[in-house]
Amino acid sequence: MTGDKLSKAEYTILVVDDVDIMHMVLRQMLGMLGFSKIISALDGRRAQQIIQTEKIDLIISDWTMPEMNGIALLNFVKGNANWAHIPFIMVTSDMAKDSILVAKKAGVDDYIIKPFSAATLETKITRALKLNRQPPGK
Repeated sequence: MTGDKLSKAEYTILVVDDVDIMHMVLRQMLGMLGFSKIISALDGRRAQQIIQTEKIDLIISDWTMPEMNGIALLNFVKGNANWAHIPFIMVTSDMAKDSILVAKKAGVDDYIIKPFSAATLETKITRALKLNRQPPGK
């Protein structure tokens, strides 16, 4: 378990959401799961800037945000060869099948429907990082 926590601590996770309480909840959950390198952005535009300057290993983004929504951010990430490898998990309260298909078509690695538990978050992160198969910081 210790080795697992140490390896998780090496990953840098970008959390993108326009609601402060979601940042707090996600930071708390991620911390409980052993992740410690967490960067926050309040919208997609700020996330773009961070992605261009930091080594990000995983993006967890809300779908609905002002300025630039999660799908636009996903298209930005997956449309650029420098960042297309970064796993992207979309967080949404929209359970509509059409929305999920839009995200899948855009290249989302996984999605989480609100509300969710730490166990669900851990499952989705583990799956996304395994799909990526990149060591932290690459």
